[in-house]
Amino acid sequence: MSKESIRKITDAEEKAREIVEAANQRAKAMFAETEQQSKQDREQLEAETSQRLRQMLDEMRAQSEEILRRSSESAQKEAERMNKLAEFHMEEAVKAIVWGIKEQCQ
Repeated sequence: MSKESIRKITDAEEKAREIVEAANQRAKAMFAETEQQSKQDREQLEAETSQRLRQMLDEMRAQSEEILRRSSESAQKEAERMNKLAEFHMEEAVKAIVWGIKEQCQ
């Protein structure tokens, strides 16, 4: 082989090594860039998800409080109705007992 051919082969090999090295450097840079972007995307997603979950929890808490308030009002009204009904029947019961005692005494 001639010296010229050997030099061309050596130059081509050197150029190939440089291309491979440049490709490796570019791949490392792209990987680092992708890794950084992935980290930023993950952090943003976590923050958004956390905010949405807090909002949902607040809404659920408000709904629960409203349900409890309505249930309490309803229970209070029912208790008042039952008390009035009991008072009404209590008067009748007392009258019936008094009449029963009065009849036994006669």
